[in-house]
Amino acid sequence: MSDTKLKMDLSFQPDDYFRDLTFEEKAGTKIFGEARRVGALKKVKAKHYPPELVGRKFHSYLRQEEGRKHPWLMGGEYLPSLYDDEIEICRVVLKSTTLDVISLRARKIESKLHFRLVDEHETTDYELPHKMTDHPLSMREVIDNLDRCVSSQTINDGQGIVKPWFFDQIENGETFDEASKFITVHSVFYPELENYYEEMKVEWFEQKMV
Repeated sequence: MSDTKLKMDLSFQPDDYFRDLTFEEKAGTKIFGEARRVGALKKVKAKHYPPELVGRKFHSYLRQEEGRKHPWLMGGEYLPSLYDDEIEICRVVLKSTTLDVISLRARKIESKLHFRLVDEHETTDYELPHKMTDHPLSMREVIDNLDRCVSSQTINDGQGIVKPWFFDQIENGETFDEASKFITVHSVFYPELENYYEEMKVEWFEQKMV
């Protein structure tokens, strides 16, 4: 295990997913489209928030218009709508042809938090090890949900969604850098999560090369 990972606090838990959110947190959790989400986050320091960036989801005709400009502008725009009292707590971004996004969400129902993993394909179901809790997940539990979930569409041997996609790129002849850039993990609630997976990619690659 690398020194960087040793310094990460995997027991870290946000106080609440549903308190008054900053603009950066709203942009990182409420905007479906990945290109719009990244664009909005870049606007934070400039204090200029175009309203078209902040809406959760484009109307269908706007999605088509954006998709004609570049397929990546459709990434995340086809995620299922949020339920009432639901928020995205992290997302996995695949630099595929249409920049596919997988979203881990938390929903508040009375005193419980319910978690689900969704993607832009309505036929996919995910089984999570942590589906319901009394409190926000720890970073370790978020990692469990990403690394131990089981998808109805693929056989991933209980290895979740990050590692199989990373190895798929390696096995298809991509370099480490190319495979690493293909899949990334982002969260405004768990600021160390992205770095954790960048470290894990190195470890997975080194183990595979032994």
